[in-house]
Amino acid sequence: MNEPEILWQVNGRIATLTLNRPARRNALVPDMLDMAAGHLARLGRDDAAVVVIEGAGPSFCAGVDLNAAASLDAAGRDRFTRSAHELQRLIETIPQPVIAKVRGHCLTGGLEIAIACDLIVAADDARFGDTHALVGFRPRWGMSQRLPYLIGPARAREMVYTGRQIDAAEAARIGLISRHVPAEQLDAAVGGMAEAIMKGNPDSIAAYKDLFRQAREPGFSQGVAYEGATEYAIRRPPT
Repeated sequence: MNEPEILWQVNGRIATLTLNRPARRNALVPDMLDMAAGHLARLGRDDAAVVVIEGAGPSFCAGVDLNAAASLDAAGRDRFTRSAHELQRLIETIPQPVIAKVRGHCLTGGLEIAIACDLIVAADDARFGDTHALVGFRPRWGMSQRLPYLIGPARAREMVYTGRQIDAAEAARIGLISRHVPAEQLDAAVGGMAEAIMKGNPDSIAAYKDLFRQAREPGFSQGVAYEGATEYAIRRPPT
């Protein structure tokens, strides 16, 4: 019997959502996004204090499953985008802080999920990058809005125009992630951060989360909506 592509566990006051396609480096298909969003939508305010999003196996997420994406018609591509936006909206609006626990590949669609989270803690072996320009797709999941907000327009342009991947040390230096640790310490580091958060008042933390989100406005939501409404594929392949 096949395991579900999204795993969900609540242990104490920590909820863990696991992208569970390790043989495909947790490459994303539409149903995964819908299942993940369903778990977050059903999470009550008192069910958990912190949410952790991780990937099964050696990678966080290598992005969209391009084979699956190639089989989608226009309506299917639009549904994929709506599903991604809904998952990101929930990550950003639930009262609980969401920690992305990253090891290995964190690319494109996987990066777009990670940077919607409140905090990113990465193993030293993590690699971050955006491959839209390399494979000939136009972004639709908010990369053009969230990435420059975190690391600044100049660094964001370099990453997306060149497709260059950066390691965890550089990601921490430029402000993309919160911290990086040796791979064998990642579980403890994320657990320690969650425990530190849980010492705080949940209402105060939820208020900060809401205020941080409002600080991005005006323009952020409109930018994400514009990006999501534009054409999915670039007709001319990259050279």
